[in-house]
Amino acid sequence: MLGAFLTGFLGAHSAGRSNPWSAVAGLAVSFCLAAFFAGYPQLKFKSQTRVLTLLPNELTTTIRGETKTYSWGDVATLEEDDGFLIIRLRNFNAFIVPPTAFRDGHERKELVEQCSAWRQAAARLGEASR
Repeated sequence: MLGAFLTGFLGAHSAGRSNPWSAVAGLAVSFCLAAFFAGYPQLKFKSQTRVLTLLPNELTTTIRGETKTYSWGDVATLEEDDGFLIIRLRNFNAFIVPPTAFRDGHERKELVEQCSAWRQAAARLGEASR
């Protein structure tokens, strides 16, 4: 954001002309970028309950009647962080499963182990088909 302002401002000064409108334009672009980066996630956020189904060969997610399916090969990483299960996809999306989705830590650990096995099997299958 500050980069757009500085680019306009310094570009005008380095060219040997001092045009205050360049700085104003850079500032305007900066505010537009700030508004976009703050607003876009808010517009895309879906507050409805999402259903995540984990099966041996795929993950499916359903929200507002829309279903999307991913293969385990689409999963970049599986992580645990402070009781949350984080399933990161290769397309930079992620599913964050809260600790309240599990009866206890043992159940979460079992699911992580099972998902890791499915992911590894998908990776082996992908390598075999190459």
